[in-house]
Amino acid sequence: MRSIMLSRAAHLALFTERLREIGTPVERELAVAGLPTTLEEQPDYYLPVLLATNFLRKMELKEGIEDFGFLASQKLALGSLGADLRVAVHRVPTLYAGLMLLSRLARLEYTNARVSVVPRGDSIRICSELVGYQEFAGLQYIEWLQNFTAITIVRQFAGPQWCPAEIAFKSRFSPSPRALERFSNTRFLTGEKMAWIEVSASLQNLPPWISRHGQRPNAAPNWVEQLPVEPKLDFPGSLELALRAYIANGPPSIQFAAEIAGTSVRTLQRCLARYGLSYSDLAQQARFATAARLLEDPDTKVIDVAYSVGYEDPSHFARAFRRLAGVSPREYRHYLAIHRLDSCVPVQQ
Repeated sequence: MRSIMLSRAAHLALFTERLREIGTPVERELAVAGLPTTLEEQPDYYLPVLLATNFLRKMELKEGIEDFGFLASQKLALGSLGADLRVAVHRVPTLYAGLMLLSRLARLEYTNARVSVVPRGDSIRICSELVGYQEFAGLQYIEWLQNFTAITIVRQFAGPQWCPAEIAFKSRFSPSPRALERFSNTRFLTGEKMAWIEVSASLQNLPPWISRHGQRPNAAPNWVEQLPVEPKLDFPGSLELALRAYIANGPPSIQFAAEIAGTSVRTLQRCLARYGLSYSDLAQQARFATAARLLEDPDTKVIDVAYSVGYEDPSHFARAFRRLAGVSPREYRHYLAIHRLDSCVPVQQ
């Protein structure tokens, strides 16, 4: 069974921000759609893309919003991207290095994303596609964000007003007059084999914009070695990652997990069994992973971590955590503190 297509919650939050501006009761609509109601507080959780696009299609129709993907993409900035990608962009020496970085780390934003940098004579295309998925209703929302992610990276080198020569979409839709006006010198293409933006090849050796305007760049000579590893998720891994966003109210029911996976309960059980897992095993893994991440923050109390992963009794949380980790939550946090301290001690030559 193929992995579930997921997106960082920060991307859906760009849409809900627009909905709040026009007075939509966002939390209620998210709950009805089966999506977490605290997107702004959990930007790095991963959400099922198909659930999210179904929600966006409903809201676009219900609120009479034209070209919702374009409106949301205008809110995307470097700060909207995950910390690993955001920090790494500040370390690269040239635009070309930044584009190669995006191709390597795109899956930190969308788990099924594939970004490629394709030379075409005097231009470069930054191509985006979702591996394993054909065109689906609402794909244009994702493609707007993918294209604007690439535009945002280019603008870190070419300047904040830069616009691409072409913006292409696999989706078959008509960009709004507002989009055409905003990119008045850009050619729009739809119904293509994949999404892309076109960049002049003459820009590829540009250093970071800030380094040309009086600020010192943060480029590091070993930036490649410092990059995080992109996620490699099979079906159970993608489902477990999706479940983490829902753990605050306790593990979701297996019926809801099957809805996330787009399958039946029985098929879900059979698929997990092939990996030697039950659904309860997977839900506990999601709970543990979420708790471990929260414990990394020394300012978050253990009791608050327990509540955040759906335990009403902190002692039950401590016992469950020990069963999985072999240590208590406090011992785990102490280990993390020692590890951080050791990593800060300079090595003697």
